[in-house]
Amino acid sequence: MCGRTFCAIDPVLLQKSCQYADPATGKLVTPDWVDPPTGDSYHPSYNIGPTTFTPVLLSTAHHSSDQSGKRTLQPMRWGLIPQWHKGDRASFKAMHNNCRGETISEKSTFSVPFSKGKRCVVIAEGFYEWQTVGSKKIPYLFTKKESHVKEEKVAPGEVKTDSSPNRLLADSKNTGENNQPVAATKPLLFMAGIFDVCKCQDGPLYSYSIITTEAVGAVGKVHHRMPVILETDEDVARWLSFKDFPSSKVKDLITGRDCLESHQVTDKVNNVRYQEPDCPLPLPTKSMLEKNLSKGDLRNWFSKPDASKPKSELTEQACEPTKRKLKPDDDKEPILKYLKKE
Repeated sequence: MCGRTFCAIDPVLLQKSCQYADPATGKLVTPDWVDPPTGDSYHPSYNIGPTTFTPVLLSTAHHSSDQSGKRTLQPMRWGLIPQWHKGDRASFKAMHNNCRGETISEKSTFSVPFSKGKRCVVIAEGFYEWQTVGSKKIPYLFTKKESHVKEEKVAPGEVKTDSSPNRLLADSKNTGENNQPVAATKPLLFMAGIFDVCKCQDGPLYSYSIITTEAVGAVGKVHHRMPVILETDEDVARWLSFKDFPSSKVKDLITGRDCLESHQVTDKVNNVRYQEPDCPLPLPTKSMLEKNLSKGDLRNWFSKPDASKPKSELTEQACEPTKRKLKPDDDKEPILKYLKKE
């Protein structure tokens, strides 16, 4: 399953990160951004849970008669609400944040939008999953395999472009030399999803569900389910092109892909309200500590005070850096110095 994701990219940078080759010209094209008709919006977050609006790629043909294979970025509600639902969104209690790929054609909630070509690609930097060990649940973050972060100087607001999507860590805490932004070559995750549109009281509500399958690779060591990952732009194009590729011709994409890597993260992510930047960061491991701190440093840090020296001497040594020579008037009260000047 997939119950928590991570996407902290600014909308403008996200558009540039989702550039794709135009089918007709081969030139890089930036997808248009379309705001939800309900007035909801996407807010970058390090810890995203269901019912949140997150960025989703879909074919422009869903909004117009354009059949050129163009793509649109649109925030949608995570947790599919079927088109037949009437009334307020809060009144729909079922949680459809995931859809099992094996039974997608059996349950009407999912089979109807799937058969009608309502396919989308859910974008994230990674997703969280929990491993059950005894009575504990240990959180892990999953990202693209063999990903790495490389510092390079880029102009503020500029995004490095190559064959795979990249993101810019524009947060002030993620800066390199001379306070320059750090460009990360960690590719985005593109997860297969389906969406539907219901007529709620505040307008047409777009919502989606992430398709899951049996876990393989790194995910299989932590959990038995994983999202369906679309590895290449060709996979993404097939999944979105519902006119050229009906549902029967994309079922081969609904399978587990061994393309992810993971690291353990802070258990603070267990609470979806925890939104701090340390959510996706790896926990310090023993090897990391040994690399940054020598054993001698650790011994000095935890060593006991020298018992042969009197406490007064130890206290005097500890305070040594704060000592300074007093000036003649330093021992007088400030008010007296003020009156003296008057």
